[in-house]
Amino acid sequence: MNDAKIASKTKAQLAHFMGKVFTHFSKPSRKFIEECIYGIQASGDTKLSSIVRAIDDDDG
Repeated sequence: MNDAKIASKTKAQLAHFMGKVFTHFSKPSRKFIEECIYGIQASGDTKLSSIVRAIDDDDG
C-alpha cells in the first residue's frame, strides 16, 4: 500500500473511533481532537510544530 492509502485508512478508522467514544463533544471539537491525535500518531512526537507538520504533509 502506498502512504496516501494508509493515511486515508488510518484517518477513517480514527474518525470512526472518535464518533463512538467522544459523542459528548461538538463536531468541530471532535475534528480538532481527531486531527491532533492523527498528527501525534503520524509524527511520533507531541510537539505542536511536529503535529502541524504531519497534518499539513498529509493534506497535500
